[in-house]
Amino acid sequence: MEYRKATIDDAEQIAKLLMDCFNVKSIEEGKEIFIRERKRDEVIVAEKDGTLHGIVSWFMRGEPKHQLIRIERLCALAGPERDEVAEGLLKTAIQDADKFFKKLGLKLRKIYTLVRSTNNKLKNFYKEKGFIEEAVIKDHYYKGEDEFVLSMFME
Repeated sequence: MEYRKATIDDAEQIAKLLMDCFNVKSIEEGKEIFIRERKRDEVIVAEKDGTLHGIVSWFMRGEPKHQLIRIERLCALAGPERDEVAEGLLKTAIQDADKFFKKLGLKLRKIYTLVRSTNNKLKNFYKEKGFIEEAVIKDHYYKGEDEFVLSMFME
């Protein structure tokens, strides 16, 4: 599996990933999300034999001095390599963010993400990687669906 920065040429395959993993209804909606988010986020894909198997995106929150990033999206296609791909994507995102801060003479201090309360598989994945549950945000994106704030300190 190769992990690399996404390009505009990946838009259609990324749109399909977004449809598989998120509340995205169409290829067009997925493309629009990717094009909009790549202006702000660092987007990394997992590719094997010309097919994308996953995506992760991150962005800096606050000011560089806060040394904080948010993992916006993490998605790996279902299949026997799913956990390995997700782990590779998360590791690559952390390395990418660490490089970003090192260029500024800083160090990545904290990573956080939001996970829907009904997504136990993803919540458990993050916890297995060392994330802790810091808070619950009630009815955050959808009424009746809470979001867990999961964080990891890079000390």
